[in-house]
Amino acid sequence: MSTYLIFVLALFASSTSCALVDESLFTLNASSYNPAIALLDDVLAKASVADLLDAADYIPLDASDVMRETPFYLKGFRWAQTSPGDESNTVWQPQGISTSYDTGYEGGVVQGNSDILVVSWNDQRNKTGAATEAGQGVRVTFVRKGTADHVPQNRAYNHALLVEPFVTDGKPDFKGLVNVISGGIVWRGDWLIVTDNKLGVRVFDLTHIWKVTKTNSGIVGKQGNDYLGGQYHFVIPQARYVYL
Repeated sequence: MSTYLIFVLALFASSTSCALVDESLFTLNASSYNPAIALLDDVLAKASVADLLDAADYIPLDASDVMRETPFYLKGFRWAQTSPGDESNTVWQPQGISTSYDTGYEGGVVQGNSDILVVSWNDQRNKTGAATEAGQGVRVTFVRKGTADHVPQNRAYNHALLVEPFVTDGKPDFKGLVNVISGGIVWRGDWLIVTDNKLGVRVFDLTHIWKVTKTNSGIVGKQGNDYLGGQYHFVIPQARYVYL
């Protein structure tokens, strides 16, 4: 930076007054921890992040061929084209991204796994907030060995549905994030922190991942004596929400 430019910047700073921010207008409030989670723990099989990654069987593709003409592209991968067809899927759209290096754990290693990528997706049927066909809300994808290197043989990914637990007549249940459009996502410690353009911030507890019944019907929640996760074997519960 030239001496002249530094002088101009300093002159501008000295002649510009900054109004103090009223911090009381930006005080965050946090809800209590969702009590329905403890009740669901009693009836559902718990899983860990490692379990979710061990069960990952969707294989991403190398992106080098399709990205060859893209300026500054180095390395990466594409979502699977079949089983499931995530690359061409028009219902789910990728939104936020975080990694195990954001968790704060040493070396970004979580339960023996390193280089984990987590991506949030929005169900486009809920984009207007008044979909004629109910969508499933928001899902997240955990990618094993999701670095920007070549595509290793053991790279794979798995989806999990984000759900909101509740209690009806003393019985615990959960539902998808209907008419919710997520924004950014951060993985910190055992929490997945997801922004919501209406509510504020939703916080999901990764120590309470549940393995549920997968169904092609798209039904989410308690059905008879069973708990369904729509098209997903794993669901992750919302534990808190934070708002202004």
